[in-house]
Amino acid sequence: MFGLQLQQIKEIREAKNPICRLKPFDDLSESTQKSRVKKLGTMVYTNLQPEIKSIFHDNDQVILNQLAFTINDISFKILFNKPEKASEDLRIQSIVQAMDCTHISRSAY
Repeated sequence: MFGLQLQQIKEIREAKNPICRLKPFDDLSESTQKSRVKKLGTMVYTNLQPEIKSIFHDNDQVILNQLAFTINDISFKILFNKPEKASEDLRIQSIVQAMDCTHISRSAY
C-alpha cells in the first residue's frame, strides 16, 4: 500500500515538472521547431552579451555574428547581425535559382 502511494506521488511530481512535458524535437511541427530554435538563439544572444563584457576589454568590439548547431542531424545557422550586401546578393541568387529549378512562377512567389 505504501509503495503504491509513493508511485502515485512520483507520477504527480513528474506531471508537474515542465521538462517532462517537452516533446522530442522530431515529434514537433515545423513551426514549433522553428520557434524553439529562435528561442534558443535569443537566449544565447541575451545571456552571452553580459559575459562578453566580463571576458574582453572594454575597448574590444566583440560582435556575435552567428550560432550554428545540429539537432538530430538537422543543421541550424542563426545569423544575429544584418547581412552584408554580398550575402544579400547571394540570398537573391539562391531565390532565383530555386525558382528556376522548381519552375515556380514569379507571380506565385
